[in-house]
Amino acid sequence: MYFIGSNVRVTECELDSNSSLLQGAGINATASEISLSQSTFEMNLGLTGGADINDCSGEVTGCTFRSNGANDAFGASGLTCSNSDMLIRANQFMPGLEAECVITLCCFAEATVQFTGNVIAGQTGDDKPAILIAGVSGTLDHNIVSGLAGFRQTIYGFQGSELRIHHNVFSDNENDVSVFAAGPTFNGEIDSNWISGSSGPCFNDAVEPFDSIDARHNWWGHASGPYDPVRNPNGQGDTLGWDRVIFEPWLTEPPDTGLGVANPPVPPSVIGTWQLLNIYPNPFNNTMQLELAGFARGEFTVRLYDLLGRQAAELYSGRLESPVITVTAPAALASGVYFVRAADMRQSITRKVVLLK
Repeated sequence: MYFIGSNVRVTECELDSNSSLLQGAGINATASEISLSQSTFEMNLGLTGGADINDCSGEVTGCTFRSNGANDAFGASGLTCSNSDMLIRANQFMPGLEAECVITLCCFAEATVQFTGNVIAGQTGDDKPAILIAGVSGTLDHNIVSGLAGFRQTIYGFQGSELRIHHNVFSDNENDVSVFAAGPTFNGEIDSNWISGSSGPCFNDAVEPFDSIDARHNWWGHASGPYDPVRNPNGQGDTLGWDRVIFEPWLTEPPDTGLGVANPPVPPSVIGTWQLLNIYPNPFNNTMQLELAGFARGEFTVRLYDLLGRQAAELYSGRLESPVITVTAPAALASGVYFVRAADMRQSITRKVVLLK
């Protein structure tokens, strides 16, 4: 689909297996007012695989980008948004083709982007940033960025970008830089994020000497903060990896990464908006705590099952409102191996636990 100078609404569409020499194989929009919602982009290949939005205003909400590819060295497999004022909310960028970049927000002009409540998960990269940010202002908040591997940076921000990166989850990423790298003239701050389980340095100076990165008030997976051999040798959280990061003080308990009532509602078709990060203690004695991230609606449950797959107890039911839930198994349960299953109507995660009395 190609739009120029249009006022257009695209909803509940499936854009599948398209190829193009233009910017967007699925959708290419220029100088338009565009609303793109509840649509699926899959197996598209172009300079941008999924959607390319240039010099527009509007929103992209509740869409799924899966198995798209870019045939340009700096193209994005999923979404490119350039010179545009956009709300990008509650979309999913799911595993697929090896990508140069997944998302590009740019370029060298005054543009405001609100990138909120999205899930970027399970992507494999090819030595480029997963999320490239250049010359935009706005926020990147309440997103889950998890299970990325092979990218040079998870996020690379430069070219005068004034961006606040907050209340996101960065977990289990195995890139050269697992959270953020700053390039020339990045002007922003990184706070209130949940950083855990990643390999390699969390931050880096990607191109040339940079004054500092303001990364105060983040949770590093442990109350002791990030490990640094000189500045914080007793830290047990994720490795800091760079000596010009301002990281003190850090959060001593996880932030609430759920979308609050002030945020726009999440479209009902969107899945995968939360993660079960940890269960402790394990083994447990009747009571355990679940570390969760993201947001879920009222149908969220935590149930306990035995080895035969029979439900032994319902431990929690309701909206996901806290990053840590304390649950108690019935006193009558016998010691042994059980399975904790956290689920809503859209996804489920199961972990093995041991009840030891």
